[in-house]
Amino acid sequence: MRIEDAQKTIQAQQKELELQQHLHSNTESLVHVNSTQELLDIIFKKLSLVFSFDDIGLFEIREDGWHRDIAVDDFEYSTTANKMKKVGLTGYLPPDEALLASMDRVKITNFKELIEKYESHPHFPYLWEAGHREFISAPMQYAGNTFGVFMLWSKTEGNFKESDIPLFTKINELVSVTLANILSKRETQQERNFKEKLLTISNDIAHINNRNQLFKTMYDTIRTIFPFDTAGLFLIDDEQDVFYELLEEGALDEIQDEVANAELLGPFPYSGQHKEAMIYVKETTVFDIEKQSKIYPNPQWAIMKKHGLKEMIAGPLRFGNKKQGFFCFTSKTNNRFSKNDFPLFKAIGEQLAVALNNVLANEQVLEEKQKTENLLNITESIANINTGPELVHAIFDRLQKVFPFHEAGLFHLDWENNQERDLVVDYSYETNMAFDDLKAQGLYQWMPMHALSQFISEKGPMMMHTDDMYKQFDHTPFPNIKE
Repeated sequence: MRIEDAQKTIQAQQKELELQQHLHSNTESLVHVNSTQELLDIIFKKLSLVFSFDDIGLFEIREDGWHRDIAVDDFEYSTTANKMKKVGLTGYLPPDEALLASMDRVKITNFKELIEKYESHPHFPYLWEAGHREFISAPMQYAGNTFGVFMLWSKTEGNFKESDIPLFTKINELVSVTLANILSKRETQQERNFKEKLLTISNDIAHINNRNQLFKTMYDTIRTIFPFDTAGLFLIDDEQDVFYELLEEGALDEIQDEVANAELLGPFPYSGQHKEAMIYVKETTVFDIEKQSKIYPNPQWAIMKKHGLKEMIAGPLRFGNKKQGFFCFTSKTNNRFSKNDFPLFKAIGEQLAVALNNVLANEQVLEEKQKTENLLNITESIANINTGPELVHAIFDRLQKVFPFHEAGLFHLDWENNQERDLVVDYSYETNMAFDDLKAQGLYQWMPMHALSQFISEKGPMMMHTDDMYKQFDHTPFPNIKE
């Protein structure tokens, strides 16, 4: 018995020595690792000397449950990972029960039993197709926080033993510390990049004066910083309770070109739509375009889906405390946008809102300036008018440019004789605007003064809908105005 005990002691010591040697070897290898690519490369090369495995899972899991498999995103030598990349299964994915169940302790899991118990993680079909049947996993922790899961996959059931757990636990601790340092450095660099990106956008936006410059900045500057396939910028008109898309003539991509050419920029009704419609977005949100097209009908969806757009990230445009519109970036691939993008997208929205407000203010100034110039031209023209036909010409040739309208009436009121005449109709032949139908009915020259004319002369200026005019005044002098 003593000899057997001694042999067992020697074997245990040898195993412990091998464990220490493996740990020492892996520790030395991991000390100088600076990237996830290097980490994955070492795991494959070094751990294959200790464990028999076929693939790796290295999940970074955020506090909200969104996660990504670094072994898929950052490794180029896995056939299975490359298949997932081709179908867009990269980046942060939604919370998953099966993955969260692997965070409680170090354990060996039968893959088939896991799939039967939980809804399938989007990666599972590809892993199963590759022949993987079990994995050993451990929660990755650093400074008391669990931030991920480390897995080794095997195509052979029973490949991993309980006796492997102590060594795997130690190696997982090394991997956890190394990955935590890499992610910390990356986060620091990302914060630096974030500030640099915002500075670049701010510098460009500071020089925006018109719509063309605004859209050029969105597509030339912002798209290089925040990749998207196409963008939408929408304004809300509270008075009319509508919204419309703001788009410079000659859009910057084929999808927007088609929307503009089809005259599908609005206005569209704003109130009364489905409560989950993206037009009511209050905070940055990712929307599925197919789902949105079902709950909120809009003619733009058909064009978007035809061009393969699948999802959008959208948020409000606020100036001060008021939501003046909303904007969105779209993608032809699923899962391009995630909560990780929200801070930058929100910051871009804040910059765009300021730029948009400046553009609209500049446009209003230019519009008022143009109106003033037109009015001056009209004043100069009218000052030299000597005949009725010249006056009618001035109304249609000059005044119409300032105040867009379809038809006009110019009534001469004779209060003493209680009669009126429409000079536009009377001078129509001389101005090449013949009102034959009105003249055939005798509605020209002097006629009895109408109650509508009296009402406008006493209460005007005013705006009135033609339907209201017909309801309020029975014998309108415009019997064909509805046509």
